[in-house]
Amino acid sequence: MPTKPIETGRYLLLATDIAGYGSGDAQRHRSIQRTLLDILHEAADAAVLHRKLWTTQPSGDGELAILPTSEPEHRLVDDFVRHLHRLLNQCNATRIEAARLRLRMAVHEGVVSQAANGFAGQAVVQVKRLLSCSALRQTLETSDTSLAVIVSDEIYDGTISQGYTTYHIDDFRRVQVLEKEHRGHAWVHVPRTFVQSKARPVSLPGGVVPVTPVPANVNEGAS
Repeated sequence: MPTKPIETGRYLLLATDIAGYGSGDAQRHRSIQRTLLDILHEAADAAVLHRKLWTTQPSGDGELAILPTSEPEHRLVDDFVRHLHRLLNQCNATRIEAARLRLRMAVHEGVVSQAANGFAGQAVVQVKRLLSCSALRQTLETSDTSLAVIVSDEIYDGTISQGYTTYHIDDFRRVQVLEKEHRGHAWVHVPRTFVQSKARPVSLPGGVVPVTPVPANVNEGAS
């Protein structure tokens, strides 16, 4: 059951899932679940989001989160993603290849209502279809990344393509989603290295702005 009930209304929806979870034993499952929650909490804090206000439905290897309207959409799809990617990379830096945590993430928005065993509404169905679609799974499987993100047309058209984030439109790839009864399109993104972007500073704790690193191919002796 969800952590707390919600009123019927329009919300941001965030769905996450750890790849390869089913192949682990009970000890690994407990470790993955604890690490995932810690990373989600820390990424939200760093992005100035408030997870204590989210209504979440755990699934062991992931969760479905319903965010209140007070949580800025651009921070979820931009700052939160960048911090989540950074934290996953930090976590994986000390792990062997087989133990790396690799995460799929889907974002959508729509009307959601409380139900007897969770949430009801087509928005809930759609974000789950996005999370499990073959395009997102293949992106994570074929990329050397710890995080693959998919957003719905609504999120892309309303926030990303309108310049409300630090992304360039080429950072997302349009894909076809054919998952059970869902037919449509969405947008897939593989995060890059966590750096300051061109459009606006990424939100960091305490108002700190990250410094853009010098490219590796710059000559050290250049004036």
